[in-house]
Amino acid sequence: MAPALPRTALIPVPALRWLLAITSGVLTFLAFPGWNYHYLIWFCQVPLLVAAAGLPTMAGFRLGLLAGFVTNFGGFHWITYMLAEFGHLPAPVTWAILALQALTQGLTTAVGAGLWRYCAERGVSPALSAWLALWAGEAAVPMIFPWFMGNAASPELAVIQIADLGGVQLVSGLLFAVNAALAGVVLSLAQGSALPWRFVGTTVLAVLLTLGYGQLRITSVDAQQASADKLKLGLVEGNVGIWEKEARQLAPSERLTTLRHNLLKHQQMTAKLQQEGADLVVWPESSYVPFGSIPVLHSRDDALLAGAGGTVLAFDGKEVRPLAPDRLGLPRDLGLLSSLSWPRGDLWRAVDSGKRVITVGPLGAQVTDLPQGVVGIAVVQPPADWQGELPAGYVIGQRGEAFRLPLPPLHAPATGQTGQAAPASLQPLPAGTAALPGLDLTAAASNAEGFVVAVGRDGALVAIDDRGVRKLKSPVSSHLWTIAGDSSGPLMLAAGDNGQVLTGDGQLFRTEPLGDAALFVAFFGPGSRMYVGGSGGALWTRLPGQPWTAVAGLPKTDWVAGGATWRGTVVLTGRDGQVVVLQGDPAKPKVTALPQ
Repeated sequence: MAPALPRTALIPVPALRWLLAITSGVLTFLAFPGWNYHYLIWFCQVPLLVAAAGLPTMAGFRLGLLAGFVTNFGGFHWITYMLAEFGHLPAPVTWAILALQALTQGLTTAVGAGLWRYCAERGVSPALSAWLALWAGEAAVPMIFPWFMGNAASPELAVIQIADLGGVQLVSGLLFAVNAALAGVVLSLAQGSALPWRFVGTTVLAVLLTLGYGQLRITSVDAQQASADKLKLGLVEGNVGIWEKEARQLAPSERLTTLRHNLLKHQQMTAKLQQEGADLVVWPESSYVPFGSIPVLHSRDDALLAGAGGTVLAFDGKEVRPLAPDRLGLPRDLGLLSSLSWPRGDLWRAVDSGKRVITVGPLGAQVTDLPQGVVGIAVVQPPADWQGELPAGYVIGQRGEAFRLPLPPLHAPATGQTGQAAPASLQPLPAGTAALPGLDLTAAASNAEGFVVAVGRDGALVAIDDRGVRKLKSPVSSHLWTIAGDSSGPLMLAAGDNGQVLTGDGQLFRTEPLGDAALFVAFFGPGSRMYVGGSGGALWTRLPGQPWTAVAGLPKTDWVAGGATWRGTVVLTGRDGQVVVLQGDPAKPKVTALPQ
């Protein structure tokens, strides 16, 4: 080991040494994004190295800690705003946290400066040891918010291309070498000693090779980009606070409203970017918090269709394919399947010939017979609760009979038992089998608020909940054949004879006459877009608050069922069994007739 060199500080005045260390810290954070004086990164460590020259190890460590503290305090000043805005912390606490963070992350520079003085005192070349020590300090000390000296060189494209050889740490190594070489020249001139020509020459060569390699890489990458397929990206930032993000401190109903609001904000921003041509939209981390349990993909199908003879068809966005009743475990004597309800991808229900309810789940099929004399017209599934749990569905009879029907098990029992569970029993509501006089119901639906409403002949409107069945005031006397509820809001939409269209919130309805066709179809699409259709191929659409628009270019058949997928694709079925798919502009869509 070389003998220790005498300790002679180049800067004898302590206050001047502290000032130089602070200067290094300021020059360093000014070189980074936010300040963007990136050229300072080539010499920002020189004042610190000059100040620490000739000092013992611990004195160099303390100067490095001061420089590192200033660097991180100035570079991470935004933490105070983040903690106040998203953490709702008072100003004294935010500044105290910033100071603690700057002190701990400042250890990287402290370790580098202290290690330099330790090596220099033992005879290692000052320039070489300064380079290696500062580089080692950055690599060895863990940080809460990791950053590297090489990050500041990001605007200098030719310099940072070497990152594909050794990462950002290699860029840092080059910058530290330049700082050490400049400091070595300054110290040699100040002390009257020989210049570190070998180290300086090697550093200059390294910089030239870096620039040459960088230019070659830029030319190569530019050529690859010019010939590559282009993808337009969109970035969404909803600016949602840390407490609002999960809203765990709120009551269940308020939490659900807050989570929906946060999700809607991101969705609306995404829709705007899509309209501007974005091919891929990126959301921030943890920007989506599920209302309840994390949803999983249960089916690749966008829509199900059911009809006479137990026919069940699945539409996957491209084609319609039949589902084999035997594969689903369905009875062989199925008749007309109607009022299809599909609460999730692996669970659906339908009424079979008005006599029984067919439920198909992941564990198989169940059949629930209706009471003698009850003609079933609809099965309705209210929305999931704020925890994501599906409540029991409703079964509605033609004369106003109403029952609750629990859902079947969705998972095999944990006891190891196998086999399909026994069908759930119908649970009559208080007014259940006591039919209301004069009712002749035809359809029922639920909106996102959980309101269940049935419609029928002579303009009948009834509300259904666990308290029973009660009549609502109807604005029309024409027969109503269909009703739909918005799965994302409170709107409900009903339609019937003589072009009668009703809109409401599940409690109050108003009429909107629309032509004179008999309307058998009503449903909602994304964005609460409404659709009604019926005889002669008639189909109208509109968004809330806008006028109805006739959809052009459709076959002249009677539409008897329809729906819209989450993508906005519309599927319609005609009385003759014809199935068409509408895509694109809702008013002037591309119409595709699927093979029957």
